[in-house]
Amino acid sequence: MVKQHPWTHAISSFLTVMVIAGALYSGYFFFSTVRALVAQVPLPFAERVAQAAEPFPAPEVNGSAEQEHDPAIIIPFLLSQRKLTEPVNILLLGIDEREGESGPWRTDTMILVSIDPVNNSAVMLSIPRDLWTTIPGFGESRINTAHFTGDLRNYPGGGPALAKRTVWYALGVPVHYYVRIDFTGFEQIVDAIGGLTVDVPEPIYDTKYPTADYGVKTIHIPEGVQQMDGRTALQYARTRQGGSDFARMERQQHLLLAARDKAIALDIPLVRIPIILDLVGSSVSTDLTLEDMYLLADAARKIERENIRHAVIDSSMTTTVITPQGWMVEVADWDKVRALVNDLFPAPGTTPVRPTTSN
Repeated sequence: MVKQHPWTHAISSFLTVMVIAGALYSGYFFFSTVRALVAQVPLPFAERVAQAAEPFPAPEVNGSAEQEHDPAIIIPFLLSQRKLTEPVNILLLGIDEREGESGPWRTDTMILVSIDPVNNSAVMLSIPRDLWTTIPGFGESRINTAHFTGDLRNYPGGGPALAKRTVWYALGVPVHYYVRIDFTGFEQIVDAIGGLTVDVPEPIYDTKYPTADYGVKTIHIPEGVQQMDGRTALQYARTRQGGSDFARMERQQHLLLAARDKAIALDIPLVRIPIILDLVGSSVSTDLTLEDMYLLADAARKIERENIRHAVIDSSMTTTVITPQGWMVEVADWDKVRALVNDLFPAPGTTPVRPTTSN
């Protein structure tokens, strides 16, 4: 049995939001949108999270100063005053950041998630890391180099901003936000919720699984229903047994759905979300504000499992090609890719979606 972290319930509430809106590749929120809440949540790493475009005042209450700073009062106020009226698209980025390294890093995982608050539905689309595409302003390359190039070339907003722009350019879908997590953060979150239950369709036996010191080791994950801790879940998500990136992307989506089910079952109030910040520390970053997160949480909790669609840009839409440089890449049949995208995502807007004030 996996031992649960003492913050299990707080973290599971957070995952209720993020697994649907961005799952395990998620989680590091801005809290100064609501000034009163800031005073009650001392977080030393505020400079790493997004600034709200329009700071929201705390509600007027009749009572003590402690009541005025109570998240249980502030959060319902936010939800009553603002609402999401259009789909919100979030790019999930998993990076291979290793201890002692300063980067920049390529993305090991890219998943575009859309939350539709009107139809109470969600979409997950996994993007092959070797997909050959245009990196706007930097020519053609694998899509997983966009993040690396953005950080290396000091692109405005860094690697995440260039990754968002690249996916938008390639798929024709606006990318409003990003959430980026490294492998340590992934393991921490899985362990914190007490592990995941995953039905493994076929046994995994990988003799060349990559280690943190750039070596390899052998891993074995049996077929059938497995209880996975953070380390095993990461191995399941990362292994490229058989050499296919497409099967790996499907496994990652299985993990996200398993985490979503775990989080929904625990059903913890939204007021617990800020506690997750202390756990994830520097492992996760995002341009979502706390205000955005509460609104997404409210929308995500209304989405039933059968209303979550998930797909992969797979071998039926790409051809493996060796470039003149000797790189093995996936060249897309863009007509097929965009047919899939048009089926999954609502008609794209032209500007990032922000919550609107209700009347």
